[in-house]
Amino acid sequence: MLAEPASPSLSELRVLLRRRAPGGPGTGIGIGPGIGTYDVGQPGALATGVEAVDRLIGGGLPRGRLTELCGPRSSGRTALALASLAAATRRGEVVALVDVGGGLDVRRAEAAGVLLERLLWVQVPAGEARLGLQATDVVLGAGGFALVVLDLGEVPPRLPDAGFLRLGRAAEKAQAALLLLAPRPAAGTFSSLRLETGGARRPRFLDAQGWAGGAGGVRPGRVLLGLESSLAVPRSRRGGEGGEAPLTFRLR
Repeated sequence: MLAEPASPSLSELRVLLRRRAPGGPGTGIGIGPGIGTYDVGQPGALATGVEAVDRLIGGGLPRGRLTELCGPRSSGRTALALASLAAATRRGEVVALVDVGGGLDVRRAEAAGVLLERLLWVQVPAGEARLGLQATDVVLGAGGFALVVLDLGEVPPRLPDAGFLRLGRAAEKAQAALLLLAPRPAAGTFSSLRLETGGARRPRFLDAQGWAGGAGGVRPGRVLLGLESSLAVPRSRRGGEGGEAPLTFRLR
């Protein structure tokens, strides 16, 4: 089990990344021993591991570009991010999560299939979204990460456009897929792809017949296992704009 992460300063983070050393016990930062040796410069897309989503967006998250994933709480936003991290680590890639507010549930990440030994987890104090942008810039600048996720938390402040412009350029230089999580759009025109989760969210229950719809609500013999949501593409420079895909994710 990964311990609660430390909150290193930017200078400490730079030193850690330069050393390319595995995180020690209790640091909360786990870096695979092969960091920096994986080829993340191949053109194309990084599959999310969710087939319907990958078909909708042209194969996956674009490498070298900033993608926004927006949506309210319990709409599938975090579930899709974890699926993407899991898919990348299963392929032997090294990934990073810059977590503003420390919202990561490690057990949920493990259950989703994320290989923690290939995950760099950087916790940023709640309310310090600008510091989160700076930490993400440092991680991208270090290179060697196929996917970098920046989770701005549930109440991110308005951030300067220059910060997103810089991150987009850093992602392009590193040829990493950069995924920004927020409850509402934040990067504007600086994202090449914007995805929005939400729509009508329906509960999914398990009963004697297996998966069942949400009709009838909770009653004896039915266990709430997940939710149905949807994902829309309101902005895309790669085509598929205006499309929509279903999302079904389990809560346990």
